[in-house]
Amino acid sequence: GAEGSKQTYDPSLDPCSTHLDLYLACVDSKKDGLREGEECGEESEAYKLCRSQQKVRASKDIASKKS
Repeated sequence: GAEGSKQTYDPSLDPCSTHLDLYLACVDSKKDGLREGEECGEESEAYKLCRSQQKVRASKDIASKKS
């Protein structure tokens, strides 16, 4: 079976987990959900920036291992 190959998410290994937690806390703080103009944009952008930096870092790591 494929039971052993299943990956689980470990927030302690995710450098962006703090940004995600801040975004989720912002969303949760909106009693009636997000409304127009209340998109937690700052938190969302910080998380997206972190993710994009991780992708760049990962692609550089892959490139450096090939050479």
